[in-house]
Amino acid sequence: MNPVSNTARYLKITLVIFCFITVVAAADTALWHHVTTRMQAQIENEVANLKATGWSVETGEVRRGGWPFGAWIDIQKPQLSHKNFPAQPFEAGWAGETFRLGGPWTEIVRKGLTVSLPGRQVARIITSSARATILTEALRLHISEDGTVMFHAPSAQVAVAMDLVDQTVALSRPSGRILIQPQAPAGATRLGLDVLSSTLSTSFLNAAKYPLHNAHLVVALTTSSTHPESPLFSPEGYERLLVQTASFSMGSEATSAHLSFSGELTYPALNGHLTLSLLNWHDAAEKILNIPRLQSSLAPDTRVFLERILHATPSSGLAESHPVVAEVSVVNGHAAPALEQLLQTISTQKIDASHLRE
Repeated sequence: MNPVSNTARYLKITLVIFCFITVVAAADTALWHHVTTRMQAQIENEVANLKATGWSVETGEVRRGGWPFGAWIDIQKPQLSHKNFPAQPFEAGWAGETFRLGGPWTEIVRKGLTVSLPGRQVARIITSSARATILTEALRLHISEDGTVMFHAPSAQVAVAMDLVDQTVALSRPSGRILIQPQAPAGATRLGLDVLSSTLSTSFLNAAKYPLHNAHLVVALTTSSTHPESPLFSPEGYERLLVQTASFSMGSEATSAHLSFSGELTYPALNGHLTLSLLNWHDAAEKILNIPRLQSSLAPDTRVFLERILHATPSSGLAESHPVVAEVSVVNGHAAPALEQLLQTISTQKIDASHLRE
């Protein structure tokens, strides 16, 4: 074998490989530059829109990154704030450690542009009737063209204070979607939320160290027929609160009690009705009576009632395997009847009796 011909052949192969790598690197660099330039222009456009609608925007250093395996824009120490003024009567703010638009090429091809918020993020909104604070870490968002925002995070804390509610809720592995349609016509969904959480605990249950499991909330606010042009965060811009489901289990086992609500309320007056459905009520009664924090919150008559139905021989209508279903009227955000009356209603066979029909 001729050493000279072998050397020439190896040089040709090396040259082909080198040319291939050069072309790929050049194409990747050109694509990276094109994508990051578009992302930066998109961010600048959104910042201009926010400022035009009354928001203040502050940012730290802006950097392009990701080459050669992806493309993204990092913004350090971003902050948004909105002051209360007559045309838009709410205060709001958001602050994070880093805002990242984009990601690896594989993710961009599969999902399109995503937003990553590494580190801790805090958001707050204050209206005339409510105040809410949300704290998350490592939040990821995907915004689709139809106005749907998909999200997931390892954990989140939500504090809500209004006339009838003052609670802090801790969620583990929350995920779901938010539908935002500011221009939705009257009666259509303007703001919707579908969120799942593997566990949920509230400030009331923290003392009992008792988390709820498999929490699922699906709600929608419809556009007002009288004030359809009201700002997104204004209560006047909405007419009805539709509760498709608000459910949770009192344990991770299949036999654990499962409580769900559904119904429709006027907004912001909160008048209407909810349908309560309770599966495995026996498990719920046992847990309530065995957790001192929960038991102490019950009226004496209610505790006696729970003990009686828990230890009595169940009738065919109150069998443990059958769901308990009750209608609950809501007036100005207050559920009526009171818990004791509701339990008495259940005890007089006001339950789903479809399973008894022959």
